[in-house]
Amino acid sequence: MVGDDFHHNGAFRLSYGFEYAAMMETSKETEQFSFDRYDTYDWYLDLGTLANVNRSVLKGAIPTWNDPVTHPDYDDFWQRQTLIPHLRSVTVPTLNVGGWAYRHEVSGGYAGRRRITAGQKQRLGRSDDPARRDNSELDF
Repeated sequence: MVGDDFHHNGAFRLSYGFEYAAMMETSKETEQFSFDRYDTYDWYLDLGTLANVNRSVLKGAIPTWNDPVTHPDYDDFWQRQTLIPHLRSVTVPTLNVGGWAYRHEVSGGYAGRRRITAGQKQRLGRSDDPARRDNSELDF
């Protein structure tokens, strides 16, 4: 997949993906996964292959884990879920928020803005620090 949290520059982030999915979907409470030891590096080594996450721990019940593992590339599954192709003839003012803080995800916000604002007057606001109030603005 392109520009998502589970993959960075083509590499699947096992610990991030597993721990996030387990935290969000194993109970109604948001809780960190409870490892049986302090050294999580050894836990992941002992776990073995990626298939063992579902076989031994998650039991196939966590969509946030299953989807990126089953569809590691930008295939039809992910392409059906993107909003960009449906952004046509938007006639109401639209706020599109993007930023550089998540450098691996900048393309989606800009692709959406280009699609929504094609041929329309636009205002661009920018700030290097979201806490600052002296944002610069540019009409074009």
